[in-house]
Amino acid sequence: MPEKGDAFYGRPDSLESPIYGRLQEKGNFNTLLKLIDKSGYKETLESGAGYWTFFAPNDAAFSTYFTDKGISGIDAIDETTARAMVQYMLVYNAFEQDRLDDYQASENNIGWTPNIAFRRRTAYYTGFYKDTSANGPVIAIAANRNNIASSLTGNYISTDYNNKYVTYFTDAFMASSALTATDYNYFYPNSSYSGFNVLEAKVVTANIAAENGVIHELDKVISPLSSIDEYIRTRPEFSSFRAILNRLYTNNTVSFIYNADATRRYQVISGKNDQVYVKVYSHLLSYAPNNENFMKLGDNDGQKDCWTMFIPNNQAVDHYVKNTLCRYYPNFDAMPIGIIVDF
Repeated sequence: MPEKGDAFYGRPDSLESPIYGRLQEKGNFNTLLKLIDKSGYKETLESGAGYWTFFAPNDAAFSTYFTDKGISGIDAIDETTARAMVQYMLVYNAFEQDRLDDYQASENNIGWTPNIAFRRRTAYYTGFYKDTSANGPVIAIAANRNNIASSLTGNYISTDYNNKYVTYFTDAFMASSALTATDYNYFYPNSSYSGFNVLEAKVVTANIAAENGVIHELDKVISPLSSIDEYIRTRPEFSSFRAILNRLYTNNTVSFIYNADATRRYQVISGKNDQVYVKVYSHLLSYAPNNENFMKLGDNDGQKDCWTMFIPNNQAVDHYVKNTLCRYYPNFDAMPIGIIVDF
């Protein structure tokens, strides 16, 4: 027999299933469920614990994704990639559409500011990776703050995992910023603005309630965005600009600083003995291109702002360096750091 207290303390019959169960009940998220299984996030989303916003591509979205990528299906996606994809679909805290574009201002206890937010922090972060310092190959981790002159650590905060943000567009945000569908199409020329988009995807069904959050159904699969640093690292047409932005020797604009906390974490996770170095950009630059946060003057200021970088291609940079920057200097080593930073 049930205990007398069950009627008062038991789970309400009207409470929706957790996110994993809700996806099962809807019937058109079978591929996503397989991806969740592979990612190791089934237990997280199957339990009632946590409080998430989940951007969920439907089966049709995955069918298009597989065709575009030229892969057969979920079996062609490895566990690491599956985990990254699912983590990027997961936003901390549950937001229905009408709250998603409100900024959670923490500065001076301002509170919610309507219609100025277009990003939210996800559960995904890049973590440790291989890079090259002045002394050779290293295990590195990206900076999670913009550097300051007085810092010996590059202003790195060991408790901040530098989580990536996902970008979305709502009618309320677009109107408050005097933006239109034309502005959206500047970034996503092959998508159409619907009034509620997540990156290049349309939200087909918004505000699907779950015990542990809110689901927004998408018509396209979204993938983690690169930081500016990650982006230019993989683009050979920007290698000349990157060489200046990542100078390691005389008049350096970047350095690798050993970090004991990051090293311990890496050694526990990997079982290896490598030391870990934070990739730190000079405090003379306006911001660190590998910092996924914004200013961090308020904990959530990355919800309403981010950075823009205009990057000239190799031909433009090489011509400018030869004819302008190095007109009176034999090379960058002989040039004052201020000139490099101004460029």
